[in-house]
Amino acid sequence: MRILLLSMPNSFEHTPSLAIRIPNGALASLAGNLDPQHAVAIADLILVQNAVQASVERLVRDWQPDLIGLSVMTFQRGTARRIIALARALRPGVKIVVGGYDPSLAPDAYMHPALGVDAIVCGEGELTFRELVRAFDEKRELDGIAGLCFRTPDGWRRTPPRAIARLDAGEVAMPRRDARLLTGYTFLGRSIDVVETSRGCTFDCSFCSIIEMRGRNFHRFPLERVLTDIADARSRGARAVFIVDDNVTNRRILEEWLRGWQMEPTAVGDAAAALDALRRGAASGRPYALALVDASMPDAGGMELVAMMRQRKELIATRVILLTSSDPAPPGKADFRRALTSCPGLDPRGA
Repeated sequence: MRILLLSMPNSFEHTPSLAIRIPNGALASLAGNLDPQHAVAIADLILVQNAVQASVERLVRDWQPDLIGLSVMTFQRGTARRIIALARALRPGVKIVVGGYDPSLAPDAYMHPALGVDAIVCGEGELTFRELVRAFDEKRELDGIAGLCFRTPDGWRRTPPRAIARLDAGEVAMPRRDARLLTGYTFLGRSIDVVETSRGCTFDCSFCSIIEMRGRNFHRFPLERVLTDIADARSRGARAVFIVDDNVTNRRILEEWLRGWQMEPTAVGDAAAALDALRRGAASGRPYALALVDASMPDAGGMELVAMMRQRKELIATRVILLTSSDPAPPGKADFRRALTSCPGLDPRGA
């Protein structure tokens, strides 16, 4: 089969496309996990924001796909519907498959008969999409493919969810960056690509839908695979790499570094667990000399944790380093005063 994979042209408001155009890593991963007899092409439409319709028309005309797959987030739903309608008009017999966060979590939005979607990949896509392409190619029934919604003459059917892929067992193959048809990925003037080190999360952040998408779990790719992936990105011109990661990985890496420096770290996942560990250390006569505190935690901010520590006499002597991987707004004076209160040697009145 000839397959065309599209990501939507809409960009986040905090990542203006003039300065930041990052590849859709999911599409390259889908392409890398298809059987080799299928011809697959990727087009990240963020690279052609000013000529979306003309670009889709050209891509469909030149590639002549049997199947078009779209990766969609919720704020891109309207754009996806328009592109599906355009693709249907250009190539009436093409199979249309959608996936990503929005179709996975709101599949009903893609089931209207007039929209013309044939199948919805729910959750992780690589294995489900590979089996779906095989079934289309061999003209087999789709009922046995886990993690799928599909259209029939009698209406839509949904199969049981697919289990999360075992990344450490090599179930997900390397991405295929060579399938990209468009160029121009950039991050502030530097050529950029995407590399995954892990998938999943165990936190309960209210702003994030990853738990709904794949459940509460965390899996890492083998280090050798990550290094090979980075080398592949660099060999194709990337001079910056966007690491797709989660806080659990950051914490484990930091823990390994500290052990390598002959320290005895205790790693915890939130402020409540940190306070509990600090209290137990003090009560046992082995108080912690240093606390490395993430500025953004699922249950409390880093400054809030420091303030809570400074309210407990047994934790006053513990020194604190605040860590952040983002660029947050500077805390106000009240935050500093609250955190510094009772700090030995520091006078909050000057803060």
